[in-house]
Amino acid sequence: MKSIKNDISRFFYKNGLWWCLHYNRKFAAITLSDELESRIGAAVITSDDFMSYMEPESVHHFMTHTQALLEGKQSHTQFLTGLNIDGDVVWLVNDLRHQKNSNSDTEVICASCIDISRMYKLEERLIASHSDLIIERLQEKERRSQQENALLHDLYKSQTKFLAMLSHELRTPLMGMSSLIGVAKQNQDNGLPVDEQLQIMKLTVDQLNFLINDILTYSQTESEHIQINPSTFTVDEMAEYVTHLTKSIANDKKVTVSVAKKTRSCCFYGDLLRVSQILVNLIVNAIKFTHEGGVFVEIEESKIGLQFSITDSGEGIDKEQLQNIFEPFKQLESKGSQQYFGSGLGLPIVKRLVELLGGTIDVESIKGVGTKFTVDLPMEEGVCAEPDDQSSADIESRIEHKQKLIELKEPLSVLIADDSIINRKVLELFLHEINCEVEHAEDGNQAWQKFLEKDFDIVFLDIQMPEMDGMEVCRKIRELDHGLKPKLKGVYALTAAHTEDEISKLGLEVDKTLFDAWIEKPISQDKVFGVLYKELIAREELSKAPLTKLVPDSLVHLLPQFIESTSNDLMKLEVLWKEKDEAQFRQVSHSLKGNLMLFEVEEMLALIKRMEKLSFEADKEELDELLLQINRIYRSLY
Repeated sequence: MKSIKNDISRFFYKNGLWWCLHYNRKFAAITLSDELESRIGAAVITSDDFMSYMEPESVHHFMTHTQALLEGKQSHTQFLTGLNIDGDVVWLVNDLRHQKNSNSDTEVICASCIDISRMYKLEERLIASHSDLIIERLQEKERRSQQENALLHDLYKSQTKFLAMLSHELRTPLMGMSSLIGVAKQNQDNGLPVDEQLQIMKLTVDQLNFLINDILTYSQTESEHIQINPSTFTVDEMAEYVTHLTKSIANDKKVTVSVAKKTRSCCFYGDLLRVSQILVNLIVNAIKFTHEGGVFVEIEESKIGLQFSITDSGEGIDKEQLQNIFEPFKQLESKGSQQYFGSGLGLPIVKRLVELLGGTIDVESIKGVGTKFTVDLPMEEGVCAEPDDQSSADIESRIEHKQKLIELKEPLSVLIADDSIINRKVLELFLHEINCEVEHAEDGNQAWQKFLEKDFDIVFLDIQMPEMDGMEVCRKIRELDHGLKPKLKGVYALTAAHTEDEISKLGLEVDKTLFDAWIEKPISQDKVFGVLYKELIAREELSKAPLTKLVPDSLVHLLPQFIESTSNDLMKLEVLWKEKDEAQFRQVSHSLKGNLMLFEVEEMLALIKRMEKLSFEADKEELDELLLQINRIYRSLY
């Protein structure tokens, strides 16, 4: 056997791991290389001895492959063997070859082996790691899913609670209004004063308006449809506006609201509406939780713009509640919360608007002492317009509009289409003051039928009505031959939606060109008389202006819109020139140039084109002179 082993050693001289199986009818012996035998640590003589060290699946492979070679089915094969040596498995790739001795009946199967134990164990670890990673990912996914489900559940509960609260908060004041109307009617019938009932109804309407505005603003911030519209405003104007909006609520709670202004500049450039919304919500929130003392509002100039501090002497907020005050649909627990209804959206709206304006908001509170909100908003100084007697001029203008409408030779025939009888009655009261003859329609179909049956001078259409919306009614009116309705002077939209986005959410296709003007609700006498004056009086006066002779005949009917747009553009250019906002200045002048080209106002157009070529820095004096010339020419034409 030793001589055989020496011969085989010479054959496998380059490989220290090998074994050979010697087989004939009398015996089946096995020879292992010294290195392999050393690894096993024992002498191995028979194939059974060798197989006793093998892993169970390896025994099967050993027998199958050696049998295939002995039977001549294959001359060469490979298989993997695991040898269990003292609990440690050594993995060998066996490359088998079959030889038959021509001088005897002994057959030899020799295998050279490659130890892949390290590779095998590495693969096992990789598989185990991959399995662990998959399990971890599945567990993490399950954890996230559970967290998301919990969040969705909490959100569902919050929104359900919010909707139930909202239903209650809307229903309660409306039922109260109904009762108050009954009391007021009874007092009026008995000759008693109704001032108290009217005052409470006014307060209720104001509060409902705050509630609905909160919901609309929150919806806009959630859908990212809210827009920032900066303009120049005065600090006094903002303070007066905010004080006016919160006055009735403060009076009702008998809480004093004081405003202190400490600013070096009197004018700033920012979104007055959004800044006012922030202040109003914070002041109303302070009033809500203040039962004695008052609310102090401080407006100061800061390094980045304006800083607002709203301090109250109310109940204060617990530390635990402070963490949740900016979450939507949350209402702080308070003995005062039952005395003033709200949406639970005021502070979340404040937070979102502050972030939208690029600012920060902080809150400090001591239970039983009060709360202080501090808002910092980046804002540039604005250029204040020259003081004028605008308020008295506005009053005189409104009086003039009404008087000229009253002096019309014939009373106007007006159709009001609105599904709200209150809105129709309010508008009818205004129109009776200028001697109009009014007819009502409570839905779109009725409005269309009445329009076909009678000639009207003016038509007011609510854009959202049953049966047929105002858009569709107006579209039908425009499709009629003008000769069939020669008296018609204007068709006006009535809408509670204040933006095109809000209108589109009602499921209506927005086409503002259909109507001669849009009147936003709540309807006021000034709004109604203003649009009627523009269409009936101003148009007649306009027909005598030199501008009428310059524009093409096909565009004469659009002159009121052209004049309004041009006047606005010229005012914007004046402000933007003073504020040195070149980008906006160029944009407005480009828009103005397009309108002047369309209406063929050549003298003004030539000056605008010349102005566009000038440098904002190098040609200041010439630009200043050109703006004066453009305004002078415009006033001479209109």
